[in-house]
Amino acid sequence: RYVFAKNLFEVGHLQPLEWAIYQDWHDFLLRHLGPRATLHGFLYLQARPQTCLERLRRRARSEEGGIQLGYLQQLHAQHEHWLVDRTTE
Repeated sequence: RYVFAKNLFEVGHLQPLEWAIYQDWHDFLLRHLGPRATLHGFLYLQARPQTCLERLRRRARSEEGGIQLGYLQQLHAQHEHWLVDRTTE
């Protein structure tokens, strides 16, 4: 909710209605399944987007071939806001 889906919405790949439905489902699942799943923390392996791109290129997986630096920069910024700055705005 705070990284990939939020990024899709911010770059225009999700319409406002789709984003609202996604958030409603997320809230529903948290209310109904949340009590059964206890989260103890996150392990954030922080890396520069350029480093991630170099690793993607080295792996040479066909399904990752179209990933651009700009996309990795967007995801990095979302992770930083959420996990480092502790904001989800």
